[in-house]
Amino acid sequence: MSNVVAVVLLVGLTLVGVVIILVTGYVNIGETNQQANLQVAEETMLQIDSSLEQTDSGNTTINIPSELEGQVSVSHGQAYSLTVNENPQCSTGTRNLSSVQYEQNDEAVAYEGGGVWRLTESGATMVAPPDVMYDSGALDVSFVKLNGQIGSTAELQTAVNTTREQRHQYNLTRALYTDGTYDSPPTDGNLDYVCRPQNVENATLRIEDSQYARAWAAWAQDNYDSDLVTATPPENVEPGDTVTIRYSLGDVSEATFEISNVTASRASPGDPIRVTANVTNTGGLRAEKAVRFGYDSQHNETTTSIGGGDSKEVTFVIPTDNAVVEPSGGSSGELMNWTTPSDSANETLTLQNDTAVPTSNLDSSAVPSSLSVGASPDDANLTVTNTGGMTAFEEVTMTVDGQPEASWDVVVQPSETEEIPIGDALPTGNVGTHTLTFSSAVTPGETESVDPFTVGENGYFRLTSVSPPYDVERGTTVNVSAAVTNSGAEPLRDNVSVTINDTDEETTVNQSTETVSLNGTASGAESATAWTEYTASSVGNYSYRFETPNETRRGLFYVGTPDGPNFVLTGLGISDNPVISGNDTTVSVTVNNTGNEADTQTVTLTNESGDVIRSETRTLDPDASTSIDWTLDTGSEDVALGENELSVSTENTSLQQVLDVREDVPTISDSNGQVEVNVRSDVRITMEGAELEGRYYDNEYPVPTKMTLVIDNSSGVYERTLWEDMEITDSDGTVHDTGADVNHPAAERAMQDDSYPNVFNLSLSVEANTTVGLYASSYGCGRDDFGYISYGSYYQTDIVHPSRRDDGSSTDGYVCEDDEVTDDPIIEISNDTNPNNVVIRGDGEEAPAYLQSAPYQLTLSDMLERRIDDGRLQLADDERVFLYELSTENANTENAGGSGDPDYNDAIARFQVESINRTVETAPNFIITGYDVPSRIDTGDSATLELTVANIGGQEAATDVRTTFAGSTYGNTTAPLDTGETDTVEIPLGTASLSAGTYEWQTNVTETDGSERSGFLTVGEPSTSFFQISGVSSPPVADDDESSVAAINVTNTGERDGRQEVTLSYENNTDDGTTGEVNTTLQIDSGETKDTTLSLPTAPGYYNYTVETDNVSTSSLRFFVGSSNVYVPDSGSINIGTDNYDTGTVIDRTGGASVMSVQLENNGTVGDERDVRLTVTDSDGTEVCCENVTRKQVGGGSLVGQDPVPAYVDFDTDLDPGYYNYTITVYDNTTTDSIADRDTGEIYLRDVSEGSPDSNDSPISIGSGTIAVD
Repeated sequence: MSNVVAVVLLVGLTLVGVVIILVTGYVNIGETNQQANLQVAEETMLQIDSSLEQTDSGNTTINIPSELEGQVSVSHGQAYSLTVNENPQCSTGTRNLSSVQYEQNDEAVAYEGGGVWRLTESGATMVAPPDVMYDSGALDVSFVKLNGQIGSTAELQTAVNTTREQRHQYNLTRALYTDGTYDSPPTDGNLDYVCRPQNVENATLRIEDSQYARAWAAWAQDNYDSDLVTATPPENVEPGDTVTIRYSLGDVSEATFEISNVTASRASPGDPIRVTANVTNTGGLRAEKAVRFGYDSQHNETTTSIGGGDSKEVTFVIPTDNAVVEPSGGSSGELMNWTTPSDSANETLTLQNDTAVPTSNLDSSAVPSSLSVGASPDDANLTVTNTGGMTAFEEVTMTVDGQPEASWDVVVQPSETEEIPIGDALPTGNVGTHTLTFSSAVTPGETESVDPFTVGENGYFRLTSVSPPYDVERGTTVNVSAAVTNSGAEPLRDNVSVTINDTDEETTVNQSTETVSLNGTASGAESATAWTEYTASSVGNYSYRFETPNETRRGLFYVGTPDGPNFVLTGLGISDNPVISGNDTTVSVTVNNTGNEADTQTVTLTNESGDVIRSETRTLDPDASTSIDWTLDTGSEDVALGENELSVSTENTSLQQVLDVREDVPTISDSNGQVEVNVRSDVRITMEGAELEGRYYDNEYPVPTKMTLVIDNSSGVYERTLWEDMEITDSDGTVHDTGADVNHPAAERAMQDDSYPNVFNLSLSVEANTTVGLYASSYGCGRDDFGYISYGSYYQTDIVHPSRRDDGSSTDGYVCEDDEVTDDPIIEISNDTNPNNVVIRGDGEEAPAYLQSAPYQLTLSDMLERRIDDGRLQLADDERVFLYELSTENANTENAGGSGDPDYNDAIARFQVESINRTVETAPNFIITGYDVPSRIDTGDSATLELTVANIGGQEAATDVRTTFAGSTYGNTTAPLDTGETDTVEIPLGTASLSAGTYEWQTNVTETDGSERSGFLTVGEPSTSFFQISGVSSPPVADDDESSVAAINVTNTGERDGRQEVTLSYENNTDDGTTGEVNTTLQIDSGETKDTTLSLPTAPGYYNYTVETDNVSTSSLRFFVGSSNVYVPDSGSINIGTDNYDTGTVIDRTGGASVMSVQLENNGTVGDERDVRLTVTDSDGTEVCCENVTRKQVGGGSLVGQDPVPAYVDFDTDLDPGYYNYTITVYDNTTTDSIADRDTGEIYLRDVSEGSPDSNDSPISIGSGTIAVD
């Protein structure tokens, strides 16, 4: 057991040999119908006694003599109970003590309780003793319960019923040790120990309602030593009275109180001195004895009760007036004398005075402001200068984003400087931007900050939103573009190229290469548009290719009015992507014949190797379309693990899509003392306890223990000490600085006392294929080994731990002085050092050395509560438990079985995956939300166009703004904009040299197609009325269930008032060229401006539109109308913990559900917002979750050519184990609209086991047999 050697010697209570075996059973007795006399009856009862002792070996036959016919019966009126430690909660309760008895003329002979008894006129006597054995503190009780009555047969046949035996054994064990009873567990279903098996000191057997009561009492009195066993005096017992027999268990040697470890606390001048000593009962029996203390003229005495093998800390106070303080340099001291009736100890107490003041200055100039993931720079130093007049014993603390993460102790002499190497502690495992703050403990208020501190990972240029052009007329300009996003964390600067080839002529007709610099996710992911233009001069087949350093995308398109059939691809999607290897996924494609002739073509699906893996032949008339679905077995040879570029082709065009096939690996696994997280996840680490400590009297002396987190993934290795500089505040405002010590009394209280929050937990978002190592180290206190406790190196806190023993005693928490903690750990665990000192266990696995802790220590069951049952862990599906041995080097779980062996309870941490991280990071999306430009200026004046640009996408980025005016092009760039942020861009227009006239301006943000604004500016003043379109704006994309308008500013820049019609004309480019117009008439005075709106079409399609007056007409503007379709997919759309579940099925898992994540998909052509509601009801139909409706954006802008776009909604469910029904409702828009999709299902959250008590280490071993009669 992991407690220091000195405490093992002092705490001598052992339960080796303490065995109470309570054997019970059930006997159905058949028929007998014979007469017998008393002597025959006595012999028969002895035979029954002998036979029933063998019932556990199988069937048994007992002959009932014919002489006893009709006078042998079974009596059920007697009862027994067994109670340990005189605690009524630790009792079997009243159990039936049946007997087989023969009665004749007020005389009787009976088999009862494993013994044979006789009743005559002179009273009850014992013929054969009961099955109760007691020897040197060990108790063995073996009773058999009898059911039924004896009938007419002379033969009794019995057989063992194993099932009933096991249930009876479990029930008795539960009743003796836990808060459950024989008949049922606690109401909350969670078993907790009331009387721990290893702490049993006595047992009381009660015999009730037996007519042989006096014989029971006489047997107990005559059979045992009265110092160890007490019983009801037989002379006071009448038939039917209750007989009580109390047995002392365990070490029953005489109590002896010994004194050790006399210490004194530090105190400020004028404060009293607390002196303490450990008093240990080295005997086996509990006793109450006096402890006396003498110092100078002071004499005190106290009486204390100590159980066998236990220790208590006894404390006396020396008042200030009695304290003998030595002069400076003196060291003689004053003698303290401690005595008990059997021991004495003398120690000298020397008291002196001392004071001092240091001052610290911090300098963080050598701390870098940015690092790559996993970096640990050797030259990262923090400088501490002591400008005070005495030595500074400094503790410098580093906080990351306000949370303490590391601390360093350094000694700095007056006017000296010390450098602290901090590279290993910098938070390079958390990608993103942070604030580091360093603070001094010696000089409060002295801080240094590094803000920002950026941590990143390699940049990655990902291509998104690639769509092929189609219906391209000869002579028109083809614009081929794709969004490029840096999805890595670190900035990346590299080339992006776009190439257009004439495949008929096998020539390259256009190519552009641009060097792009984009920030990564650590500082706001940026996107750019890769594009090129080509004016197609000849009809024919063309191809395009986009290339970044990381990805390539290709496609085909046709130029010219097809003279014949033209099968183009207008949609390509993959149902499950990524997909687990071996699962099916569906590739869906839509084919349109935009030509003028019907045709039959074969549509093919080829894999990355160029093999045709699926094909379908379809016949299409002009303007007709068809859909094709192909099911792929991703475990076949058609695809490989990893990214597979699939290509769908017709005779006219092609489209590509990447299918990501992933290996079927568990979300988490463990090996070699580490947990491997194979999927991007949100995880939590929770300390459940630490118990490496010694005890002296009622004091606990914990060994300083620290935890270290090591994260290893493709970005590197990151390591840091956890919970450094932790502070815990009591309800009265007292602050306990636990530092990084998870074994501090305040830390133990936070982990074990529900009235205090367990602050020793850590949430992490980890990438896929991350290895998490959680290691522990134990440090010495005043010594560099665990030979014995150096009590003078500790000071007392005001924290009292509640009773862990059945005697009701509590313990005071002590803490090692900071300067007494060893610099280096005594036991350190890592991959290279003591790797077997940490073991990881999952659900159903056996914990090493279950209940093998010292009596005063918390056991695994205490710390894990219902998560362990009978030595086996009962964990949720996504949990693991780390168990640490910190007092024995090179520990081995195979040796964790006896006294002095490792117990693996020195620290316990629980690792849990809370949810799979399914966050969708949408690309930046920019729109022009406003503009300001004069409608007219005088000749020679200057004008400026001001644009307000907003980012409505999901990532931070900047965008270029391109403006054309009077034949000139202007380029500008916004500041980096996060989601929802705006920036104003000023564009000086070159108007000073323009002659009088009206000039058009057009502007758009290059990152978002269709985000356009346009208008006119007049130079000079026309002599008549002149209706100028000063500005036109409209959304680039709209849903067909919305009514969109173009906002139009019209200014009369002429000298005269006027009245004109304003007309918006549009053409649908995706059908047969449907056109339309809307108009309004405006009366505008000279120099005035009026705003108006005109409705845009709502039918789906791509539109060009213009706005005109009698004087001007704008250039063509673009507008797209699509439709959204948001739903909950059937497959894998619900996530709890590490698992995804299909809708409509029963979700069956172990453990609660703190978060329930629901996947939405939009397979429409435009993004949209939807209201989503999750409702959870319990088995009674009562709604238990969730009160709020979540508004969720599912895709943004145009989704044409994209797979169904996912979005994930997280609901805080906080569901405990139980049965539930859930309903997910997706509305067409808000909750006032119709329902777009609704899914229902059931959830069965299994509780981890009730936590049945362990009987292997129990002092009461239940071996009950069930006997049935044929």
